[in-house]
Amino acid sequence: MKVLYDYQIFQIQKFGGISRGLAEIISHFPSDIAYDIAIKESDNVYLKEYNLDNNHSPISYQFSDFLPNVSFKGKRRIYNILSQRGWINSSDSINLHHSIEKIKKEDYDVFHPTYFSTYFLKHIRKPFVLTVHDLTAENFPLYFNKFDYQKEGRKRLVPLASHIVVPSLSTKIDVMQNWNISEGRISVIYWGGVSVNNKKYPDSIGCPYILYVGLRGGYKNFYFFIKSALPFLQKNKEVKIVCTGCNFTKSEIKFFQELHIANRVQAKFVSTEELSGLYSNALCYAFPSLSEGFGLPILEAFSCGCPVLLSNKTCFPEIGGDAAFYFNEHNGHSDISEKLDYIFNMTEGERLKTKDKGYERLTQFSWEKSATEYAQVYKSLL
Repeated sequence: MKVLYDYQIFQIQKFGGISRGLAEIISHFPSDIAYDIAIKESDNVYLKEYNLDNNHSPISYQFSDFLPNVSFKGKRRIYNILSQRGWINSSDSINLHHSIEKIKKEDYDVFHPTYFSTYFLKHIRKPFVLTVHDLTAENFPLYFNKFDYQKEGRKRLVPLASHIVVPSLSTKIDVMQNWNISEGRISVIYWGGVSVNNKKYPDSIGCPYILYVGLRGGYKNFYFFIKSALPFLQKNKEVKIVCTGCNFTKSEIKFFQELHIANRVQAKFVSTEELSGLYSNALCYAFPSLSEGFGLPILEAFSCGCPVLLSNKTCFPEIGGDAAFYFNEHNGHSDISEKLDYIFNMTEGERLKTKDKGYERLTQFSWEKSATEYAQVYKSLL
Protein backbone atom coordinates (compact mmCIF):
# COMPACT_ATOMS: atom_id res chain seq x y z
CA MET A 1 0.00 0.00 0.00
CA LYS A 2 1.00 3.64 -0.42
CA VAL A 3 0.75 6.59 1.97
CA LEU A 4 0.81 10.21 0.79
CA TYR A 5 2.22 12.81 3.19
CA ASP A 6 1.85 16.50 2.53
CA TYR A 7 4.38 19.31 2.77
CA GLN A 8 3.31 21.15 5.91
CA ILE A 9 5.72 20.16 8.68
CA PHE A 10 8.63 19.74 6.26
CA GLN A 11 8.18 23.35 5.20
CA ILE A 12 7.47 24.76 8.66
CA GLN A 13 10.48 23.14 10.32
CA LYS A 14 14.06 23.31 9.16
CA PHE A 15 14.70 20.96 12.05
CA GLY A 16 12.55 20.03 15.01
CA GLY A 17 10.87 17.23 16.90
CA ILE A 18 7.81 16.60 14.75
CA SER A 19 9.56 16.49 11.37
CA ARG A 20 12.42 14.45 12.83
CA GLY A 21 10.02 11.95 14.38
CA LEU A 22 8.05 11.59 11.16
CA ALA A 23 11.27 11.10 9.19
CA GLU A 24 12.32 8.35 11.61
CA ILE A 25 8.97 6.59 11.26
CA ILE A 26 8.94 6.75 7.45
CA SER A 27 12.53 5.51 7.24
CA HIS A 28 11.67 2.48 9.41
CA PHE A 29 8.55 1.37 7.53
CA PRO A 30 8.19 -2.34 6.72
CA SER A 31 8.86 -3.17 3.07
CA ASP A 32 5.17 -3.39 2.11
CA ILE A 33 4.54 0.31 2.85
CA ALA A 34 5.37 2.77 0.07
CA TYR A 35 5.21 6.52 0.60
CA ASP A 36 5.28 9.83 -1.23
CA ILE A 37 5.90 13.30 0.21
CA ALA A 38 4.15 16.10 -1.66
CA ILE A 39 6.75 18.85 -1.45
CA LYS A 40 8.57 21.04 -3.94
CA GLU A 41 10.52 23.45 -1.72
CA SER A 42 11.95 22.82 1.75
CA ASP A 43 14.96 23.54 3.95
CA ASN A 44 14.17 20.62 6.26
CA VAL A 45 17.39 18.80 7.12
CA TYR A 46 15.79 15.40 7.70
CA LEU A 47 14.46 14.94 4.16
CA LYS A 48 18.04 14.58 2.95
CA GLU A 49 19.56 13.14 6.13
CA TYR A 50 17.11 10.21 6.01
CA ASN A 51 17.16 10.08 2.20
CA LEU A 52 13.38 10.57 2.02
CA ASP A 53 13.23 13.09 -0.83
CA ASN A 54 16.08 14.42 -2.93
CA ASN A 55 13.99 16.16 -5.58
CA HIS A 56 12.92 19.28 -3.69
CA SER A 57 14.55 22.71 -3.95
CA PRO A 58 15.43 25.12 -1.12
CA ILE A 59 12.81 27.57 0.15
CA SER A 60 12.65 30.44 -2.36
CA TYR A 61 10.14 32.85 -0.81
CA GLN A 62 8.42 32.74 2.58
CA PHE A 63 6.61 34.98 5.04
CA SER A 64 9.82 36.64 6.26
CA ASP A 65 10.40 37.84 2.66
CA PHE A 66 6.92 39.40 2.41
CA LEU A 67 7.08 43.20 2.98
CA PRO A 68 10.16 42.67 5.21
CA ASN A 69 10.36 46.25 6.49
CA VAL A 70 6.66 46.64 7.21
CA SER A 71 4.76 45.31 10.23
CA PHE A 72 1.01 45.51 10.72
CA LYS A 73 -1.89 43.57 12.17
CA GLY A 74 -3.21 40.97 9.75
CA LYS A 75 0.01 40.74 7.74
CA ARG A 76 0.21 36.96 8.14
CA ARG A 77 -3.42 36.54 7.10
CA ILE A 78 -2.92 38.63 3.95
CA TYR A 79 0.21 36.65 3.08
CA ASN A 80 -1.68 33.36 3.52
CA ILE A 81 -4.54 34.51 1.29
CA LEU A 82 -2.17 35.69 -1.45
CA SER A 83 -0.22 32.41 -1.27
CA GLN A 84 -3.31 30.20 -1.29
CA ARG A 85 -4.68 31.97 -4.36
CA GLY A 86 -1.32 31.85 -6.12
CA TRP A 87 -1.05 35.64 -6.35
CA ILE A 88 2.49 35.52 -4.96
CA ASN A 89 4.86 32.77 -6.03
CA SER A 90 5.82 31.79 -2.49
CA SER A 91 7.09 28.42 -1.30
CA ASP A 92 3.77 28.12 0.56
CA SER A 93 1.87 28.55 -2.71
CA ILE A 94 4.15 26.19 -4.66
CA ASN A 95 3.94 23.43 -2.04
CA LEU A 96 0.22 23.89 -1.47
CA HIS A 97 -0.72 23.52 -5.12
CA HIS A 98 1.70 20.64 -5.63
CA SER A 99 0.10 18.84 -2.69
CA ILE A 100 -3.40 19.45 -4.05
CA GLU A 101 -2.34 18.00 -7.41
CA LYS A 102 -1.02 14.86 -5.69
CA ILE A 103 -4.21 14.50 -3.65
CA LYS A 104 -6.41 14.81 -6.74
CA LYS A 105 -4.42 12.19 -8.68
CA GLU A 106 -5.32 9.63 -5.99
CA ASP A 107 -2.17 7.59 -6.54
CA TYR A 108 -2.17 6.49 -2.90
CA ASP A 109 -4.31 4.55 -0.44
CA VAL A 110 -4.20 6.75 2.65
CA PHE A 111 -3.44 10.45 3.06
CA HIS A 112 -1.60 11.77 6.12
CA PRO A 113 -1.48 15.57 6.53
CA THR A 114 1.58 16.47 8.56
CA TYR A 115 0.05 19.45 10.36
CA PHE A 116 -3.32 21.13 10.81
CA SER A 117 -4.17 23.12 7.69
CA THR A 118 -7.60 22.14 6.35
CA TYR A 119 -6.79 22.98 2.70
CA PHE A 120 -7.15 19.36 1.54
CA LEU A 121 -10.68 18.66 2.76
CA LYS A 122 -12.45 19.79 -0.41
CA HIS A 123 -10.12 17.73 -2.60
CA ILE A 124 -9.79 14.40 -0.81
CA ARG A 125 -11.90 11.30 -1.39
CA LYS A 126 -9.74 8.77 0.42
CA PRO A 127 -9.18 8.05 4.13
CA PHE A 128 -6.87 10.34 6.06
CA VAL A 129 -4.95 9.80 9.28
CA LEU A 130 -4.28 12.71 11.62
CA THR A 131 -1.52 12.79 14.23
CA VAL A 132 -2.38 15.01 17.21
CA HIS A 133 0.81 15.61 19.16
CA ASP A 134 -0.68 17.54 22.08
CA LEU A 135 -3.54 19.85 23.03
CA THR A 136 -1.46 22.55 24.66
CA ALA A 137 -3.28 25.41 22.92
CA GLU A 138 -6.63 23.99 24.03
CA ASN A 139 -5.52 23.36 27.61
CA PHE A 140 -3.51 26.56 28.11
CA PRO A 141 -5.18 29.21 25.90
CA LEU A 142 -3.60 32.11 27.82
CA TYR A 143 -0.26 31.28 26.21
CA PHE A 144 -1.59 31.40 22.64
CA ASN A 145 -3.22 33.87 20.27
CA LYS A 146 -7.00 34.01 20.46
CA PHE A 147 -7.13 32.66 16.90
CA ASP A 148 -4.54 29.91 16.88
CA TYR A 149 -4.57 28.19 13.49
CA GLN A 150 -3.36 24.87 14.92
CA LYS A 151 -6.19 24.86 17.43
CA GLU A 152 -8.76 25.85 14.79
CA GLY A 153 -7.40 23.24 12.40
CA ARG A 154 -7.61 20.46 14.98
CA LYS A 155 -11.15 21.53 15.85
CA ARG A 156 -12.22 20.89 12.27
CA LEU A 157 -9.99 17.93 11.37
CA VAL A 158 -10.26 15.67 14.43
CA PRO A 159 -13.99 14.86 13.98
CA LEU A 160 -13.45 14.15 10.26
CA ALA A 161 -10.29 12.03 10.42
CA SER A 162 -10.59 8.36 9.51
CA HIS A 163 -8.20 7.58 12.35
CA ILE A 164 -6.28 9.63 14.92
CA VAL A 165 -2.80 8.83 16.22
CA VAL A 166 -1.44 10.32 19.45
CA PRO A 167 2.03 9.88 21.02
CA SER A 168 0.83 9.27 24.59
CA LEU A 169 -2.12 8.09 26.63
CA SER A 170 -2.24 11.57 28.16
CA THR A 171 -2.94 13.10 24.74
CA LYS A 172 -5.47 10.37 23.95
CA ILE A 173 -7.48 11.27 27.04
CA ASP A 174 -7.34 14.96 26.10
CA VAL A 175 -8.60 14.25 22.57
CA MET A 176 -11.44 12.02 23.76
CA GLN A 177 -12.56 14.60 26.32
CA ASN A 178 -12.35 17.56 23.93
CA TRP A 179 -14.22 16.00 21.01
CA ASN A 180 -16.09 13.04 22.44
CA ILE A 181 -14.20 10.74 20.07
CA SER A 182 -14.72 7.00 20.48
CA GLU A 183 -11.74 5.06 21.76
CA GLY A 184 -11.68 2.84 18.68
CA ARG A 185 -10.78 5.79 16.44
CA ILE A 186 -7.62 6.67 18.38
CA SER A 187 -4.32 4.79 18.60
CA VAL A 188 -1.49 5.56 21.00
CA ILE A 189 1.80 5.13 19.18
CA TYR A 190 4.83 6.12 21.21
CA TRP A 191 7.74 7.72 19.44
CA GLY A 192 10.95 5.78 19.12
CA GLY A 193 13.87 5.90 21.45
CA VAL A 194 17.50 6.83 21.30
CA SER A 195 20.42 4.41 21.45
CA VAL A 196 22.53 4.32 24.59
CA ASN A 197 25.45 6.72 24.22
CA ASN A 198 28.42 5.59 26.32
CA LYS A 199 30.85 8.04 24.75
CA LYS A 200 32.97 10.02 27.20
CA TYR A 201 32.67 13.76 26.58
CA PRO A 202 34.90 16.48 28.06
CA ASP A 203 33.10 18.78 30.50
CA SER A 204 32.71 22.06 28.61
CA ILE A 205 31.18 23.93 31.57
CA GLY A 206 33.69 23.18 34.33
CA CYS A 207 31.30 23.12 37.28
CA PRO A 208 28.06 21.36 38.31
CA TYR A 209 25.13 22.51 36.18
CA ILE A 210 21.43 21.94 35.57
CA LEU A 211 20.65 21.53 31.87
CA TYR A 212 17.56 23.07 30.25
CA VAL A 213 16.89 22.31 26.57
CA GLY A 214 14.72 24.19 24.06
CA LEU A 215 12.09 26.91 24.21
CA ARG A 216 11.51 28.74 27.48
CA GLY A 217 8.36 30.83 27.06
CA GLY A 218 4.79 30.41 28.27
CA TYR A 219 3.68 26.90 29.13
CA LYS A 220 7.29 25.68 29.16
CA ASN A 221 7.25 26.90 32.79
CA PHE A 222 10.87 28.10 32.74
CA TYR A 223 10.36 31.16 34.96
CA PHE A 224 8.55 29.11 37.58
CA PHE A 225 11.31 26.52 37.54
CA ILE A 226 14.06 29.10 38.10
CA LYS A 227 12.16 30.77 40.95
CA SER A 228 11.48 27.42 42.57
CA ALA A 229 15.12 26.35 42.20
CA LEU A 230 16.38 29.55 43.85
CA PRO A 231 16.74 28.14 47.41
CA PHE A 232 18.85 25.31 46.01
CA LEU A 233 20.96 27.74 43.96
CA GLN A 234 21.49 30.03 46.95
CA LYS A 235 22.63 27.06 49.01
CA ASN A 236 24.91 25.63 46.31
CA LYS A 237 26.61 28.62 44.71
CA GLU A 238 28.89 26.51 42.52
CA VAL A 239 25.91 25.21 40.49
CA LYS A 240 25.01 26.91 37.20
CA ILE A 241 22.07 26.61 34.82
CA VAL A 242 22.89 25.96 31.16
CA CYS A 243 20.17 26.54 28.56
CA THR A 244 20.44 25.42 24.95
CA GLY A 245 18.71 27.33 22.18
CA CYS A 246 18.18 31.03 21.59
CA ASN A 247 19.95 33.79 23.48
CA PHE A 248 18.31 35.21 26.57
CA THR A 249 15.81 38.00 26.03
CA LYS A 250 16.07 41.34 27.81
CA SER A 251 13.23 40.32 30.13
CA GLU A 252 14.99 37.05 30.98
CA ILE A 253 18.24 38.86 31.74
CA LYS A 254 16.37 41.31 33.97
CA PHE A 255 14.68 38.38 35.71
CA PHE A 256 18.06 36.73 36.41
CA GLN A 257 19.49 40.01 37.68
CA GLU A 258 16.60 40.49 40.09
CA LEU A 259 17.28 37.01 41.48
CA HIS A 260 21.04 37.75 41.66
CA ILE A 261 21.95 34.75 39.49
CA ALA A 262 22.76 36.48 36.19
CA ASN A 263 26.38 35.28 36.33
CA ARG A 264 25.28 31.68 36.88
CA VAL A 265 22.98 31.25 33.89
CA GLN A 266 24.15 30.84 30.31
CA ALA A 267 22.59 30.15 26.92
CA LYS A 268 24.38 28.12 24.25
CA PHE A 269 23.72 27.20 20.64
CA VAL A 270 24.91 23.62 20.33
CA SER A 271 25.16 20.85 17.76
CA THR A 272 23.64 17.42 18.35
CA GLU A 273 27.05 16.13 19.40
CA GLU A 274 27.61 19.05 21.78
CA LEU A 275 24.16 18.51 23.29
CA SER A 276 25.06 14.89 24.02
CA GLY A 277 28.13 16.17 25.85
CA LEU A 278 26.03 18.55 27.92
CA TYR A 279 23.60 15.75 28.85
CA SER A 280 26.40 13.37 29.82
CA ASN A 281 28.09 15.82 32.21
CA ALA A 282 25.04 17.57 33.70
CA LEU A 283 23.96 17.33 37.31
CA CYS A 284 20.53 16.71 35.80
CA TYR A 285 18.29 17.64 32.89
CA ALA A 286 15.18 19.62 33.91
CA PHE A 287 11.93 19.60 31.91
CA PRO A 288 9.30 21.58 33.88
CA SER A 289 6.78 22.06 31.03
CA LEU A 290 3.06 22.17 31.81
CA SER A 291 2.10 20.33 28.63
CA GLU A 292 3.86 18.06 26.13
CA GLY A 293 2.73 15.31 23.80
CA PHE A 294 5.72 13.03 24.33
CA GLY A 295 9.00 14.63 25.38
CA LEU A 296 11.79 13.17 23.23
CA PRO A 297 14.53 15.04 25.19
CA ILE A 298 13.71 12.79 28.16
CA LEU A 299 14.95 9.80 26.18
CA GLU A 300 17.92 11.76 24.87
CA ALA A 301 18.95 12.47 28.46
CA PHE A 302 18.48 8.82 29.46
CA SER A 303 20.67 7.73 26.55
CA CYS A 304 23.55 9.83 27.90
CA GLY A 305 23.13 8.61 31.48
CA CYS A 306 21.78 11.96 32.68
CA PRO A 307 19.39 12.14 35.67
CA VAL A 308 16.06 13.68 34.64
CA LEU A 309 13.82 15.98 36.71
CA LEU A 310 10.28 16.34 35.39
CA SER A 311 6.96 17.88 36.25
CA ASN A 312 4.53 15.22 37.43
CA LYS A 313 1.94 16.63 35.01
CA THR A 314 1.06 15.88 31.38
CA CYS A 315 2.62 12.78 29.75
CA PHE A 316 5.89 12.86 31.69
CA PRO A 317 5.26 10.02 34.19
CA GLU A 318 4.07 7.92 31.26
CA ILE A 319 7.33 8.44 29.35
CA GLY A 320 9.86 8.72 32.17
CA GLY A 321 8.45 5.88 34.28
CA ASP A 322 10.46 5.10 37.40
CA ALA A 323 13.69 6.21 35.73
CA ALA A 324 13.02 9.93 36.29
CA PHE A 325 12.58 12.20 39.30
CA TYR A 326 9.36 14.21 39.56
CA PHE A 327 8.51 17.44 41.32
CA ASN A 328 5.09 18.37 42.67
CA GLU A 329 3.54 21.74 41.91
CA HIS A 330 0.44 23.11 43.62
CA ASN A 331 -0.91 26.65 43.98
CA GLY A 332 2.34 28.25 42.89
CA HIS A 333 4.55 26.16 45.18
CA SER A 334 6.74 23.16 44.43
CA ASP A 335 9.41 20.88 45.86
CA ILE A 336 11.85 21.56 43.01
CA SER A 337 14.65 22.72 45.33
CA GLU A 338 14.27 19.63 47.50
CA LYS A 339 14.44 17.34 44.47
CA LEU A 340 17.51 19.17 43.13
CA ASP A 341 19.14 18.89 46.53
CA TYR A 342 18.55 15.13 46.55
CA ILE A 343 20.01 14.71 43.05
CA PHE A 344 23.00 16.91 43.92
CA ASN A 345 23.82 14.81 46.98
CA MET A 346 23.35 11.36 45.45
CA THR A 347 26.18 8.93 46.05
CA GLU A 348 28.12 7.50 43.13
CA GLY A 349 26.19 4.26 43.57
CA GLU A 350 22.85 6.08 43.46
CA ARG A 351 23.85 7.95 40.32
CA LEU A 352 24.89 4.70 38.67
CA LYS A 353 21.55 3.11 39.60
CA THR A 354 19.71 6.13 38.16
CA LYS A 355 21.73 5.85 34.94
CA ASP A 356 20.91 2.14 34.60
CA LYS A 357 17.20 2.83 35.12
CA GLY A 358 17.34 5.34 32.27
CA TYR A 359 19.04 2.83 30.00
CA GLU A 360 16.39 0.24 30.88
CA ARG A 361 13.60 2.71 30.18
CA LEU A 362 14.99 3.31 26.68
CA THR A 363 14.27 -0.31 25.76
CA GLN A 364 10.53 0.46 25.90
CA PHE A 365 10.77 2.72 22.85
CA SER A 366 11.94 2.05 19.29
CA TRP A 367 11.34 3.63 15.89
CA GLU A 368 10.88 0.18 14.36
CA LYS A 369 7.95 -0.43 16.71
CA SER A 370 6.51 3.03 16.00
CA ALA A 371 6.73 2.49 12.23
CA THR A 372 5.15 -0.98 12.44
CA GLU A 373 2.21 0.36 14.46
CA TYR A 374 1.69 3.25 12.02
CA ALA A 375 1.70 0.72 9.18
CA GLN A 376 -0.99 -1.29 10.98
CA VAL A 377 -3.17 1.82 11.30
CA TYR A 378 -2.82 2.60 7.58
CA LYS A 379 -3.64 -0.99 6.57
CA SER A 380 -6.72 -1.03 8.79
CA LEU A 381 -8.25 1.69 6.59
CA LEU A 382 -8.02 -0.24 3.31
